[in-house]
Amino acid sequence: LIVKDEEGNLKKCLASFRSVCDEIIVVDTGSKDTTKQIAKRCGAKVFDYKWRDDFSAARNFAISKATKKWIMMVDADDVIKKSPLRKIKMVLKTIPTATKVVFLPYIYTQTDVQKGQTAWLPRLWRRSMNLKYVFPIHEYLDLSKVNFKSITKVNAPIVHRKLNQDYRPGLKRNLKILIPAIKKKTDDLRILYYLVHDHRHLGKFKEALHWCEKYFEAKPKDSIHLGKVFTMQGMCYLGLNKPSMAQFSFLLAIGANPLLIEPYLELGDLHYRQKRYEEAIHMYRLAETCNVPPRMDAFFNQAVYDYSAERKLAYILAMVGKNNEALRYAQKVLKFTPNDAKLKAHIKKLKKTNV
Repeated sequence: LIVKDEEGNLKKCLASFRSVCDEIIVVDTGSKDTTKQIAKRCGAKVFDYKWRDDFSAARNFAISKATKKWIMMVDADDVIKKSPLRKIKMVLKTIPTATKVVFLPYIYTQTDVQKGQTAWLPRLWRRSMNLKYVFPIHEYLDLSKVNFKSITKVNAPIVHRKLNQDYRPGLKRNLKILIPAIKKKTDDLRILYYLVHDHRHLGKFKEALHWCEKYFEAKPKDSIHLGKVFTMQGMCYLGLNKPSMAQFSFLLAIGANPLLIEPYLELGDLHYRQKRYEEAIHMYRLAETCNVPPRMDAFFNQAVYDYSAERKLAYILAMVGKNNEALRYAQKVLKFTPNDAKLKAHIKKLKKTNV
């Protein structure tokens, strides 16, 4: 792990992973709290590292301190449950020697028991591969020289626990790294993507739209991220109260990659706000047919694909008098979110109406 001021998270993180680790390496980048003391009490080897606005450099320093056969990289606010941990132990005992890298699901902003914004990421690999992280922010493990046949996937999710945190300080920090980086590599699609992403999340819609145009000018070929940028462009236009331009961007997103669910949902919501209910229903029905694109390196919200469109249909169909169909959708969604009090009240009301 690389850490800084993580006294509120570190103990729980290390306790959850400890049983699968022969050694724990904690690299501290300047903590002023009790992070290092906690790490030492948990049996970790603690190293100091002078922060220089480069997450990859810090992670690679941590890697250099590891001495065992396998490396697992986690963050201080990550945890793993006992069942996936047992699965990882079993895999490591039986894994073929030809397997060098293991992808694990990373659940980000978890919304219920096993759902959330999820990506399959390389989190476990043989130290002998000498793999390194690249990119100063939104870093990733460089697998460009790894044979695809030596990679495997294990469904043992790691969960990121920052559910209700204000992300603005982190986003502002990211931009301080991203903006100098784009000046050095003006057409780098990864940098441009995150400049759009982080500006939009900060509510800086005009700046985000500027970086959208720069992203398009770089002629991206990746249809998934192109569709995501068109979707973010539409969201920015909505933030600037330009619904017609937003609608056009969402349609472009669908054209770029029709598997992405978000532009259908955004269009549905836009039609709903305009009281064009039948058009909204049409968009939600299209969203209902979407499946997660088969990619391991992009984040997708599994919960959204599972039931988001159905939940919207459960309410809007009732508004247009289609109560029986609304009830079927509501009951389907309740299986995913059994503690949803609002949905339970809606189902109760629908049942009374149908009697």
